[in-house]
This record gives sequence, structure tokens and C-alpha cells, in this order.
Amino acid sequence: MNVDNFEETIAILEAAGLPYTSFQESKRETWRLGDAEIVIDEWPWLAPYIEIEANDEHVVRETAEALGLSWGDAIFGDVMAAYRAQYPHLTPFDTIASIRNVTFDSPLPDMLKK
Repeated sequence: MNVDNFEETIAILEAAGLPYTSFQESKRETWRLGDAEIVIDEWPWLAPYIEIEANDEHVVRETAEALGLSWGDAIFGDVMAAYRAQYPHLTPFDTIASIRNVTFDSPLPDMLKK
């Protein structure tokens, strides 16, 4: 089945009985440098960050160096790794998916307040 828009897709999922748990906004800009993909990600309540992806670690390290980034400052993992770096009080059990609306115009949720 094809859908034409976001609202239509939501209606299909709801009709299938799937529960709505979380709406998450993000902004992403993708660049290429040699064999690496460089992504600038923005999420609500989080400073923008850069992801570097490639088929092997050597290319990732070279790309980081070419961009003037320190390998020692790298954070590895999903978006929650970035949230935990910015909000060090978060536990491994705290997750953005537990917040119903993760949007740029929403106020800082209690989970992120120290």
C-alpha cells in the first residue's frame, strides 16, 4: 500500500491498532567527503552534532581528522548517546522515546532537567 502523506500514514497505523507512543522531530543535512557520509543532526533540546559514517573505521578517522575533529571527543551510539553526553544525569533507562512529543517548539521536558 502506498500513502501520500504523513496524516494518512498515521490513520493507517491507528486503524491497525498500533498505539501512538512518540512523535519525534529532527533536522538532518547530509554531505559527502570521499568515501564518508557526514551528517549534521539537530534534535530538540540537543546541540547539533556531526555523524561520520563509512565502510571502515580508517575512513571515519581520516574524515574526522580532515574536519579538524578530535577522535578523543567522539561519542559512539544512537541519538541517546548524544543526549546522555549533554545531560549526564540521564540513566541508561532514560530515553527520548518515552516523551510523547519531541518537537523543536516543546519546552524542556522534566527528564532532561537536572
